Amino acid sequence: MRGVSVDVSIVRRGRIVDAAVNKHGFRLRSKRKFIYGDTVDILRRLHVPYLIGIGDIGKMKGLDDIHRACPVTVSALRLLIELDNWSMGQCRANSPLLLVN
Repeated sequence: MRGVSVDVSIVRRGRIVDAAVNKHGFRLRSKRKFIYGDTVDILRRLHVPYLIGIGDIGKMKGLDDIHRACPVTVSALRLLIELDNWSMGQCRANSPLLLVN
């Protein structure tokens, strides 16, 4: 396993962090923003502009369940859309992306 570098991550409660997360969605204390696992190594081959770590939603004790409105998945998708808009020069002054950190 070589792992993959992430730009940011979404922890199991849906908050954006400037770090990697483990498979349970907990923030890692490592300075390197890398996630590891046999299923993420394939991402090294893809040339995508952003990688957002979310852990394994099946191992988060239901915190990303559909009955809870999937906060981790929704946060990650919103962030990807926001990052894409920002890279296209369409970022709004009140964009949530500007409030990260």
